[in-house]
Amino acid sequence: MSIVIALMVSLFSQAGDIFESFVKRKFGKKDASGILPGHGGVMDRVDGFIAAAALALLIGLLHRGAAAPATGLLQW
Repeated sequence: MSIVIALMVSLFSQAGDIFESFVKRKFGKKDASGILPGHGGVMDRVDGFIAAAALALLIGLLHRGAAAPATGLLQW
């Protein structure tokens, strides 16, 4: 089960990155902000992480509930 979860979170991370790039292209922006010049901004650094973290939290919540989402994610 851990391999399935890891694969899902990995794919979700890539999807988050692709979605953020799509939004930037739709609005004609090269960089999401100017805080990290040459890197596309802070969102380009954390977009995949945010998407993966949201999915990991959802999996943990569905498995063990709000009392222990980390346990729900890590213990199968």
